[in-house]
Amino acid sequence: MLGQKALERLDSISPPLCSALPRNSIRDKAKLALNFPGTGEEPPDGKRDLYVLLQQNAFNDEALGQLWAEVNTVPSWVCWDQIARGQDYCAVTDNGSETTQHILQCTQSLESIQPGGAGHASSIRVRLLDAAVRQRIMKLARQRPEYYDVKSGGIPINDLDCIATIGTFCATLIWISLPRQGIFMTQREVTDYVALWRYVAYLTGTPTKHFETPKKAKRVME
Repeated sequence: MLGQKALERLDSISPPLCSALPRNSIRDKAKLALNFPGTGEEPPDGKRDLYVLLQQNAFNDEALGQLWAEVNTVPSWVCWDQIARGQDYCAVTDNGSETTQHILQCTQSLESIQPGGAGHASSIRVRLLDAAVRQRIMKLARQRPEYYDVKSGGIPINDLDCIATIGTFCATLIWISLPRQGIFMTQREVTDYVALWRYVAYLTGTPTKHFETPKKAKRVME
């Protein structure tokens, strides 16, 4: 897994501070990802920004270079006009409901989700955050088997978990949340909206094949 390999290299370059339980790590790292969406801001109090570290060391390390090249390479299936339409519909359907800063950054403008934008950077932070939390839970499971049973629970924050997360923001909204409010998207709106989340999935390291078409995205929800 490229994200995990990149995290290990970042840990060797800038070791994490003395670790807390994962619930604290999740909260602290999530706050950094939300509060420092730009591509150059450093977090306070010596806390590392994994995105900035990746950016600064991408050309000095093979694994980091591979990840940096991947997330900054726009897949051939991306149509920016379609992505922009998907963002517009997301903005219309938000209706003031609670939503994460990451989602807001991914949908605030086309420039935001393109390489170098705040939403693009935030998505990469999410990918590295997932790797960091996964790493920490696995380490604790080895040290304290009663903390987490990998055999029964599987690898934490695995591909299925990530697919389900994207599916919640994508398919569940289209076919459950909005219809309950009497809102039904047109076929074009559905296609555009799924395309947006397929690209977010790509950036966060989530398998994208499940979001190639609305039909496949709906299957994830079902």
